[in-house]
Amino acid sequence: MKKTSINGKSNICGKRIHELRKINGWTQGQLAARFHAVFGRDMRDSTVSKIERGIQNVTDFELWGFAYLFKVPMEQLCEPLAVVNPL
Repeated sequence: MKKTSINGKSNICGKRIHELRKINGWTQGQLAARFHAVFGRDMRDSTVSKIERGIQNVTDFELWGFAYLFKVPMEQLCEPLAVVNPL
């Protein structure tokens, strides 16, 4: 997978994932363990850390998974981006 970034970030959900994780009182390791337990997909605390810092790409499956674990709509995880060339 080719790594891409916009405004120096590889995702637009890391900040909100961090905020929601803190609100729930979970460590990065606890969030990773929950993700693995519910979805059977390997995730480490270091991966959560990279996602939260915006340096790790997030798949649509992962975005859906975080939304499920936090019990929020997927769009609540995404920060708005400035549109360079609006349609």
